[in-house]
Amino acid sequence: MRHVSDPEYSSFLDVCRDSTPAQSVVDAVLQERSISFDAATTTASETKPILCSHRRDAELCNQIVMQRLFPASIVEVPLTGTASTDPRLAEWCKERHFHELPCVAVGCKVMLNENLDIEKGAVNGATATVLSLHSHRNELHKILVRFDHNGQEYAITRTRFKTYVLDRQRFFKRAFPLTLAYAFTVHKAQGATLPGGAILYIREAFTPGLTYVALSRVTNRSNLHIIGTLSAADIVPVDCAWFQDNVIH
Repeated sequence: MRHVSDPEYSSFLDVCRDSTPAQSVVDAVLQERSISFDAATTTASETKPILCSHRRDAELCNQIVMQRLFPASIVEVPLTGTASTDPRLAEWCKERHFHELPCVAVGCKVMLNENLDIEKGAVNGATATVLSLHSHRNELHKILVRFDHNGQEYAITRTRFKTYVLDRQRFFKRAFPLTLAYAFTVHKAQGATLPGGAILYIREAFTPGLTYVALSRVTNRSNLHIIGTLSAADIVPVDCAWFQDNVIH
């Protein structure tokens, strides 16, 4: 069992899975686990990520951690393609969930956002360390990484590709299928155990079981920190039908 070393915490998680505990219970179990936002972004590392309820919070945390860890070696990663040449496509170029790697640095931690090569372990959710960056004609076109789970080196290019037709002219955009991995959404952590611990950034939990999934990623409370305080209202019991469709599958 993941939480066998902390039976009180294990019992608390059982309650969170099936019901919303009283605020007094939440406070009693998670006392002294609270830290500030600044402390969280200072503490976060490749082995202790920040798990966020909202994607935009993960993006902000990643930017701050990158500035702390790689202040002099960050490389900006712009969207490429022909779409940026027409101002009418500005909103299309900003499409969320397409271009998710705003910057990168040799040595930083990244996560793959789609399946590229299952046999080599290049699968959605795999984390890796950036080994080198390769440019062509002043444009970053290849990122060499080493995956954490199998040690396999893999070259990642801008495989994300979309087109848009406007006035009979076809435009396109390209992006790397990567995101920074010092902070990511709880959804990305489903099924994982984080032995190095985790920092939770939960606010206005919008999905049944989201907070339960976040809390249950660590093996012991001593490995857990929470930005601010956790509200009992954010502990929405697991909806069995929703959990079956969205977490197990």
